[in-house]
Amino acid sequence: MKKRYFNPTFIGWMKQLFKSYSDHEIILRIKKGGMEEDRAIAYLLKANEKSVYSFVLKNSGNRDAASTLLVEGVTELILNIRSDKFEGQSSISTYLYSICRSLWLRKLKQDKRSVELSDQKMNSLADEPSNPIDLDKLRLDLNDLLKNIGEQCKTVLEMWSVHYSMSEIAESMRYKNAQIAMNKKNRCLTQLKAMVSTNPALRERLKNYLS
Repeated sequence: MKKRYFNPTFIGWMKQLFKSYSDHEIILRIKKGGMEEDRAIAYLLKANEKSVYSFVLKNSGNRDAASTLLVEGVTELILNIRSDKFEGQSSISTYLYSICRSLWLRKLKQDKRSVELSDQKMNSLADEPSNPIDLDKLRLDLNDLLKNIGEQCKTVLEMWSVHYSMSEIAESMRYKNAQIAMNKKNRCLTQLKAMVSTNPALRERLKNYLS
């Protein structure tokens, strides 16, 4: 019987695909950045997909919402690991699930509040004073932040904000696949959040605007 030979590159790729990382390895890779961080992100997204999707689908959500939530949860996890806020009192999977759960429950609460407001008499809302100057200032600040994170990040985040899929973003930006687009979007969002966190005035304006 003829012996079969496999491409070493293919074997290496398969090993990476099915590789399991310990929490310690994940932390080291995230702090190292670059391709090591990308591999850790890809692993986190795949390893926690089932639990997060299941939670969202059981709580008034769909798969698209679950996908977005998981990326947002991983983004917050990365920020917490980089700033040493993750103390390792639970596993990373448990910690990430907790983050995603809190984000989703907060979203449901905000959605419910929006519905309640829309059901109220609109004339009571019309009497409330507006503050267009603050809103204009907020837009200017956000535009400045997007400029500072670079043209590629600006484009990726703008496309993501208007619900382009990762595949569409990858095609538009000429990335090889949707996973690369997701990794890029995740890094850009992490960078944007880090910039906001170092600007107390802007952080407060965003908090007031989104509350």
